Amino acid sequence: SVGRKAHGLLRTILNEAVGDGFLQYNPATARYAMPPKGRRRDNGVVLTDWKQIQRFLKATKDAPRPVRRLIVSGLCLGLRPEERYALDYEDLDLKSGTVTIKGAYVTASSKHGGNQMKATKTKGSQRVLPMSALFIENAIFDCDGEGPWIANEEGGRMSPSTGRHMYSRYMAGKDLPQVTLENMRHSFATACLHAGMNVEDVSKMLGHSDINTTFRRYVKPDLEDMRVAFRKIPWSHEGE
Repeated sequence: SVGRKAHGLLRTILNEAVGDGFLQYNPATARYAMPPKGRRRDNGVVLTDWKQIQRFLKATKDAPRPVRRLIVSGLCLGLRPEERYALDYEDLDLKSGTVTIKGAYVTASSKHGGNQMKATKTKGSQRVLPMSALFIENAIFDCDGEGPWIANEEGGRMSPSTGRHMYSRYMAGKDLPQVTLENMRHSFATACLHAGMNVEDVSKMLGHSDINTTFRRYVKPDLEDMRVAFRKIPWSHEGE
C-alpha cells in the first residue's frame, strides 16, 4: 500500500512537470509490479488491563530465560521488540530503578540474513524508563551479569528471528491469549491508559514523538472495557 501511494504521488507530480514543459513524457504512467504484501504480524490479540497481564505473567513463569525476558520487557515496559533485543545488562540499573533505551537490534536483510545494531526508531525513542514493581518482580536479574540481557546459548545477542521462533514454540498449544511479541507493547499501552495513567506519560514511555500515535495505534479496548467505561459514567436520572 505504501508503494502504491508513493507511485500515485509521483505520477501526479510528474504530470505537472509534463504540463509545464519540463518533461516530454511521464515515466510514472508505465505499469510497475508492486512488491508482494508483507506478512501481517498483528493478530489483533491484546491484553487490555493489568489483571490480564498479571495472569499472563504468572502462567509463563516456566518460559526459557530469553523468552521470559522478552515477555516481561514487553508487557511491563512497553518496549518494541528490537529495543528488547538491544538491551545490555548495563542498561538496567537496579540501584536507580531505571532502564535506558539507546538502540535497536534488527534483522539487517530478510534476503541475506544477518543482524545489526541501529539507532532507535526516532530520537524520542532514546529514553530512560522507571522500572515498575511488576517488572522488578518478574524480570530475571543476574547482579554480576554483563553483555546482552537477552542472550543466545553462546551468550551473544539473540537474533530477532531466533527470539520469535523460541516464543512461538513456547506458546504453541498453550491455553493462553496468543499475544504476539509486537502486541505486548499494545497491551502495555492499553492497560496503562485503562488504569488512569496520563496519556502524555504513556506516550513518553512508548517513545512516541506524536501523542496521537499512542491513541491511533496502541490503544485497543475490547467490548467489556467499553461496558466498564459506561458503568463509570454518572448518568443523570432527571426527568424520571
